[in-house]
Amino acid sequence: MLRKFGWFYKALGLGFAMGRVRFEDHSAERIRHAARTGPIVYVLLQRSTLDHLALNAVLTRRRLPLSVWSHGAISFFWQPVREAWRDLFLRVRDRWQRGPLPDPVGSGWLTGTIAAGQPVCLFLEDGTEAGPDPEVDPLTAVLDAAALTDRSIQLVPVICVWDRAPEAHESAALTFLRGSRERPTLWTRLAALFLPRRQRPFVQVGEPLDVDALLARVSRERARDAARTILRRYLKRESRTVRGPALLPRRVLKQLVLQSPAIRRFATDHAAASGQPGERVERALSTEFDKVAADFRFGAIRTMSWVMHPLWNRVYAGYEIPPEDLDRIRSAMRNGTAVLVPCHKSHFDYLLLSWVLFYADLIVPHIVAGVNLAIWPVSLLLRACGAFFIERSFAGKPIHAAVFRRYLREILLHGYTLEFFVEGGRTRTGRLLPPKGGVLEMVLDGARHAPAGHEVTLLPVAISYEQVAEERAYQSELGGAEKRKESFRELLKARRVLRNRYGRVFVRVGEPLVASSVIAGWDDLDEDARRARVLEIGETLVHRIGEVVTILPTSVVALALLAHHRGALPDPDLKARVLRLVAWFGRRNAPMTPLVAQHADAAMARALDRFLAAGHVRAHGVGDTRVWEVVPDHRMVLDFHKNQVMQHLVAAGMVTAALHATGDDVDRADLVEPVARLRGLWAREIVLPPHTSDADLVDDGLRDLSAHGAVDLEGARVRVVDPERAGEIHGLVRAVLESYAIAVEAVLDADARPGDLKAWTRTLTGLREAWIASGRATRPEAFATVPLQNALKVLIDRGVLRQDGATLTADRDAAAALRAWLAPMVGSAPQDPPA
Repeated sequence: MLRKFGWFYKALGLGFAMGRVRFEDHSAERIRHAARTGPIVYVLLQRSTLDHLALNAVLTRRRLPLSVWSHGAISFFWQPVREAWRDLFLRVRDRWQRGPLPDPVGSGWLTGTIAAGQPVCLFLEDGTEAGPDPEVDPLTAVLDAAALTDRSIQLVPVICVWDRAPEAHESAALTFLRGSRERPTLWTRLAALFLPRRQRPFVQVGEPLDVDALLARVSRERARDAARTILRRYLKRESRTVRGPALLPRRVLKQLVLQSPAIRRFATDHAAASGQPGERVERALSTEFDKVAADFRFGAIRTMSWVMHPLWNRVYAGYEIPPEDLDRIRSAMRNGTAVLVPCHKSHFDYLLLSWVLFYADLIVPHIVAGVNLAIWPVSLLLRACGAFFIERSFAGKPIHAAVFRRYLREILLHGYTLEFFVEGGRTRTGRLLPPKGGVLEMVLDGARHAPAGHEVTLLPVAISYEQVAEERAYQSELGGAEKRKESFRELLKARRVLRNRYGRVFVRVGEPLVASSVIAGWDDLDEDARRARVLEIGETLVHRIGEVVTILPTSVVALALLAHHRGALPDPDLKARVLRLVAWFGRRNAPMTPLVAQHADAAMARALDRFLAAGHVRAHGVGDTRVWEVVPDHRMVLDFHKNQVMQHLVAAGMVTAALHATGDDVDRADLVEPVARLRGLWAREIVLPPHTSDADLVDDGLRDLSAHGAVDLEGARVRVVDPERAGEIHGLVRAVLESYAIAVEAVLDADARPGDLKAWTRTLTGLREAWIASGRATRPEAFATVPLQNALKVLIDRGVLRQDGATLTADRDAAAALRAWLAPMVGSAPQDPPA
């Protein structure tokens, strides 16, 4: 390989063309790491001058080690004139004096070169049917060199991606002209180099094969064939991360689903149970498949990338995802099927993850979408981009349930990347919702049938928006307005969001969950035990999402404002509280934006400017100090930003609520019972790790409060030493406490009348103005519909409200007992500290 290229290379336009070939940081870092470990051998699949030149160009650009030899790829013609003449002179002289040059492999030259630490490059396919002769196979020299060096030789698989589209079934003529995706023709490579495209060709590096580790596993006689097989597999799976598996035609996938034994048995049983003719059931199954299935087309993905480019760079100020998080996704794709499990805060979530993966050179996922989004003609585009549709409930829809389950299994087993929202629907409050088990159970059931070595990996994904596009709609719905049904007309109205600016989006990937590690003994579980296992896995995923939610300036400032017990907060007090909260998140190793972590003042100013422009806060001048007031009607919006990061504060918030009820100087054990009851009461509000005991939850909260300076821990005693700091943490859970207290009070209110759940919710939301004005409640966000509905459902679960059909009637004695228990936890607002 060459560090400098000559005039002929540039005259052919290769200098400009190869400058378009991308080489991302993760690939460059993999080579650097391999070079620190041992001698490098670059391994490409197919012998190709253009592939070799592309690798040469990107290695030169990054100042990475260049190969000193490659079998079949000649660099002579690309050298500068002076070097070319000198090289020619030396070759002629050596030929005259010594005769024909010996074979580099057979003579041992290649073995010595590799053992000396010099990089080389080789191709697995040499263009012959029989394959390389073992006597002159470069892999033989690599294995021989391993015995001559103390460092472990690294076989580094390299792919040159000229076309990112998945392998597809095409006509013989087109295949002849273009070749396959992994083995493109010369014309396909030249077209990718010279034709203008937004997505440029790129070189990607896979996981190296350590030769010493290989020789420790297999005998020397089998090592060459084993290395070749493993390298082919490594190159294949690297290609799969970019292109995905071979794309089955929709008609073929339909046949696989409808002709599967499970669907055939279902058709027979359903026809017998319903009394319908078998032909009619088969037509219904076919129709249902058409309603459910995606129609994945990579051309549509490319088109959407052009359409969406202005969105993420104009409406949103781009996105951020750490390289190590992308590596988690790549690793899952290499090992089998990657299943992305993101939180669901906005309709833009669907677009965002596909956009992130597309521009990270990864195959975009097939996405489980609600049937409410199957809006013609938008559904045609969504299907082409990988969306397939699910009904909100399978009740009374056995055909839909059977087809969807089987289709999902085929997606998993064929290795298509999958995405679904474990929460089911979008959160309106910013809190992570309790998991829904339907799709998750199907994914786990499908993972049981994966072939050996094919892992199904669940990847929890946290998405954090500086501002959610549906902010106003959520505020309206939480205030009691009916949710508008999705339609093409509503979609056209939504175009006004394109006139706004919503800041940056932050994506983080939590600790992966390998399906095989959690479905052991699945066949031995009965239905209830499986349901419990699925719920436990879902809660684990939701908790892992919460752990990696990015702490944004808007979230920290919303926390600081809503923790205050009065309507306004002076600027110095706000700043001091923001700094305390940033320190809190730092102690918990929560991911923060650099602005929050390093420049809290600037972060606060940025968030306040955003809130001020949106009308969420007002600024009042008092001398040189500004006082910040939260607009009462906009508290629900700030509550959304606050709730996004409450997972890091909920344990401490529950402990402060318990301290309100038990006193300021108590035994640690006295806090366990009230925290346990709160945990059960808030099961619909907050998702906690499933294996954390109540005592561990108390200990976690006390550690945070002690580090915060709110309490002092003396052995088994807990003493509140700073009521203001304890009060600000209690203030963050006060709204949800008030929601439940309001629901209980409404049950006991003489004016409350029996009705269905929606009627009760409307009654409660209508009390806001009167209760806030009278002081019976202090947080307007406590009257949001979602926490009130959750509170009413909990009252139903506990028998405080009894449901008879669509009617709810109250048990006043049970309500009075719950009110007596909740009252001291809600408590009164703390007084201002003395001057």
